[in-house]
Amino acid sequence: MEIPVIDRSELTGNYDFKLTWDQSDQARNRANLEEALYDQLGLELVPTNMPIKMLVVEKAE
Repeated sequence: MEIPVIDRSELTGNYDFKLTWDQSDQARNRANLEEALYDQLGLELVPTNMPIKMLVVEKAE
């Protein structure tokens, strides 16, 4: 999604999972992904204005 993600889950270790969602509807692709994250993994993407330590900006050509 090309946005910063801050992990506040406090989970440690390595995890292997398979996430499936409907990618055919491009207009709802983000909504479908967010729904799959919540339904299948119990994760939620929440907008915030938290400070981040580093931001990488690539120059467009």
